[in-house]
Amino acid sequence: MMRAWMWLLLFLSTSAFSGIFEKQCVFAGVQLRQHEVNLFTRHNVKLRLYAINNVSSQYDIWLTHHNPKNPGVGAGWDTHLLSGHWSVLLVTHRRFTLYCHRQNSEGEMQRTSCRRHLRVCQYKSFTTQNPALSGYWVLENEHFSSLPSHLIARGFYIH
Repeated sequence: MMRAWMWLLLFLSTSAFSGIFEKQCVFAGVQLRQHEVNLFTRHNVKLRLYAINNVSSQYDIWLTHHNPKNPGVGAGWDTHLLSGHWSVLLVTHRRFTLYCHRQNSEGEMQRTSCRRHLRVCQYKSFTTQNPALSGYWVLENEHFSSLPSHLIARGFYIH
């Protein structure tokens, strides 16, 4: 009986969270260009949380970040996003750029359209139990249905 209540509670909290998740994620602080996604703020907001969805039905997308002035800074930012999957990124810089790539039939990486293959939104309001001095991938390559519970498990709460 106790186990059934716990599953019900988890389902209800996840269902409620899914509704909040969709309503609270807005197209703000996002600029989708041909081969890049620019995440930015005009304010002094220290932490920003973005959800990124690969809407392509054909391609997996590789998101990369590199800083031409300091190439080593981009290490650890590359991620693989399967078709239909989501990733969530915590950003602390005022401007942050991701580049979109896909693998061609010869197995080589080539630039591809971020505008065509991605949907990106920023959460209007969230809290975290994990103080961050720098950004990181909070979740990578997840199904939409698992985002709410996995965000909560990592200490992020969407309001």
